[in-house]
Amino acid sequence: MMQADEYFRREAEDSTRQNPEWDYSKETAYLKSALGEIAQRARKMQEIKLSAAKQTNQAMQYLQIQQQQLQAIQQQISGGASPWNIGAAYRIPDSNINLSCTYQQGRTNVQLSCVPDEAIGLLGPNGFVNGVTPGNVGVSFNINI
Repeated sequence: MMQADEYFRREAEDSTRQNPEWDYSKETAYLKSALGEIAQRARKMQEIKLSAAKQTNQAMQYLQIQQQQLQAIQQQISGGASPWNIGAAYRIPDSNINLSCTYQQGRTNVQLSCVPDEAIGLLGPNGFVNGVTPGNVGVSFNINI
């Protein structure tokens, strides 16, 4: 602000030396008023940014607390997380049916799948190229217990 005022005074002084009757005090007052308003708006903008950052920080802290509470409730409901992760799968011979069971974090998952035979591509060069047939389409069905 001071640099702008000094620059204006210097340029105005150079412009009015030939005629001492010219006065630039009104323009100086306008310049100071405009610079003061710009500075006031800049301060207000900074205050708004700080307030928004503070509110965002508070919201994030609140969400973190809520997340911790939800995790505590989930552990209470499930009886604590189990350290065991077990999985097993069985494919019925000469069929596309595959049965798999998993146990993770205290939950059991049973999955019954109808998947194509992995060796279907080895049967010949026209395997998947002939189109979509029951031999190369898979269907899955999940039950969570």
